[in-house]
Amino acid sequence: MVASQNYTGKIKHWLDGLIEPEQLEAPDRNFAGHRDILTRSLARYHFIAPYVKGTVLEVGCGRGYGPQVYKDRGDYFVGVDLSMNFLSEARDLLRDNQFVQSNGDVLPFKHNSFDTIISLEVIEHIEDDSGFLFGLTKLLKSNGILAISTPSRTITSGNSPRPLDRFHWREYIVPEFYALLQNYFRKVTIFGQFDVRSSISPGNWILYHMGVKMKYLLPAKLQGKFSVAIREPLRLEECQFQQENLESAHTFIALCIL
Repeated sequence: MVASQNYTGKIKHWLDGLIEPEQLEAPDRNFAGHRDILTRSLARYHFIAPYVKGTVLEVGCGRGYGPQVYKDRGDYFVGVDLSMNFLSEARDLLRDNQFVQSNGDVLPFKHNSFDTIISLEVIEHIEDDSGFLFGLTKLLKSNGILAISTPSRTITSGNSPRPLDRFHWREYIVPEFYALLQNYFRKVTIFGQFDVRSSISPGNWILYHMGVKMKYLLPAKLQGKFSVAIREPLRLEECQFQQENLESAHTFIALCIL
């Protein structure tokens, strides 16, 4: 049985290797398998939009979907991403904004430059999470706000200490995420993101009961296709945020004040 699992894992790793990692790391409107992932991502932007103010930096801006949601909330926007392909798409969408290629470890900006920093689904990809947060505090102005999100380890990896997603360095449960953020910010408020479906379809039932590890036996690009093939589209209004039952949330999103 163990030998069979190892063999399956090697095949999956080889198939995943045929795809450039960056292709999977930001929702793509042109890839059907990202349908619900994109909806969840846009819901996070809509949730944080009322808190966006002043000069805005988004670390991990991806293809530029976020500024389309909150662009009227801030005075000036700068997007950072490691992928030149993503930045090219973002520039096509938002020609009046500034985009910079950089990773989260080295951000080429002056201290106290931003009123708002946004970093959604990024920290789990960074090896030195503490160093990353410390760097962001240097860029924020006094009383500046950080909006940051990350997937729940319980939901994404079945509470495994090692993330099942091979692009993640680590994942968190609520107490870990809260304690980490409290080291750098005077006020931290964490919300959970939930999918509140209006009906339970057979596809939703299958995905719920198949188990986290079973999903990861599929090659990375097929995971999304399988999900959208067997259930109805997730709607924006079905993405809800609350401070209760955080342990059941699929994603944590924190609002942090310096």
